[in-house]
Amino acid sequence: MKKHRPDQAENPMAERAALAGLLMGIEVLPAAVREVAAGLEPEAFTDPVHREIMACIHEALTADRPGIGTVQAAARRRVIVTGEDHHDVIVGIVDLIEREYVGSAPVENARLAAHEVRQAHGQRQALMAMTVGLEGIRGARDASDIAGVIERLEAVKASLGGPVEADLTTSIFDELDSWSRDDCDPVIPTGFPALDLLIDGGLPPGLVGIAGQPGSGKSALASQLMLGALLEDRGLASLWCRGEMSAKRLSGRLVAAWASIRGDAVPAITLRDARRRTKASRTVSVDMANIVGVDRLRFLPAPLTVDRIAAAIGKHRPKLVVVDHLGRIQGDGKHDRRAELESIVQQLDDIATGNGITMIVTTPVAKTATEDSAIGTITRDSNRLDFDAECYLSLWVNPGDRKNDPREVRMVLNKTRSGHEDKVPLTFTGSGQSFYSTAPLAEEHDEFAAYAPGVPR
Repeated sequence: MKKHRPDQAENPMAERAALAGLLMGIEVLPAAVREVAAGLEPEAFTDPVHREIMACIHEALTADRPGIGTVQAAARRRVIVTGEDHHDVIVGIVDLIEREYVGSAPVENARLAAHEVRQAHGQRQALMAMTVGLEGIRGARDASDIAGVIERLEAVKASLGGPVEADLTTSIFDELDSWSRDDCDPVIPTGFPALDLLIDGGLPPGLVGIAGQPGSGKSALASQLMLGALLEDRGLASLWCRGEMSAKRLSGRLVAAWASIRGDAVPAITLRDARRRTKASRTVSVDMANIVGVDRLRFLPAPLTVDRIAAAIGKHRPKLVVVDHLGRIQGDGKHDRRAELESIVQQLDDIATGNGITMIVTTPVAKTATEDSAIGTITRDSNRLDFDAECYLSLWVNPGDRKNDPREVRMVLNKTRSGHEDKVPLTFTGSGQSFYSTAPLAEEHDEFAAYAPGVPR
């Protein structure tokens, strides 16, 4: 991508050529000069004298019979304000261009030069936007701040107007996007709007905790988020660390969940169909294999240890990891189980942040926990996951509804990077191993209001 420097955004020769062409044609072709001048504001010029002359031309064009004399008269009136007489400058510019462009059409020269002046102006505006954007992102506290910067840049792009200037700012947006990918923490969209819209667009890097009561669908939600992410990003690689389910049981759940996510693109099947490997379920399996492939979804079988998880991540380089579940990870046996889990969570956090990946960790909730419990009192046998997770979700179902299919589940956002907390009513279909929400999609948070469209401040 071409880089623009500030000195490349200045073109004094084009500025002089534009002014000379307008001055030379103002008496003989005033209508054509008006057309060119209408798209060339004084602010587009870098030289202060050139800006004043362009302002004088605009003023002169309001006269019935504009000419060099009306421009000079406007310049003399502006002397009172600026303290500088531009008469000699005007004459000098005309003489210069007459020598350089003998026999050429003055207004056409002005039109071409004006294009270059506007292009340089667009570069300067884009560079200013880039500077503001990078400063804003480097000082960003969370994704909402970054979204605000993007809105400001969009406003600058819109204010520039012409296609040339828009193309210039497009390169700035490309550079900003590249910088964001390389230096920021991109989220992983899951294709599940009921969640993505509430957690700044997707799963953040680091630990993501999913806690829940028995029958609330912890593993099912983890698989739905993982499969949705694989469908959203065809370059994403993932790893499922299988702690409690057999390979056959897990594969059946994944195929049923895939059918639910894909909707009408594949036959509708149930978990029972997937386990019995019916003809329809085999069709779904082929569709999943064609899209996911053999390299983008890998499995680590039990027994699970931190060392085995770290080794698998180092070997396969996934961006999304599911550990199902925390209690199935073996410790060193030298400490009580609570201390072991505290250490395990810390090590998993180090692995996730050190590799820049998202790691979903499922876990049961404490017996005394409720959907109104505070962070630090939710995870069973350990509170470290509550505090270390970048995003923490808990699932709650009424005891009498745990065997219903479908059943109502309440998803609580106990913790998000932006500090947003919410409760989202979901419906869990055990036969389809999927969640869906009939609640209205969440609107953007109030903090976005500070970045209403407008020129960067």
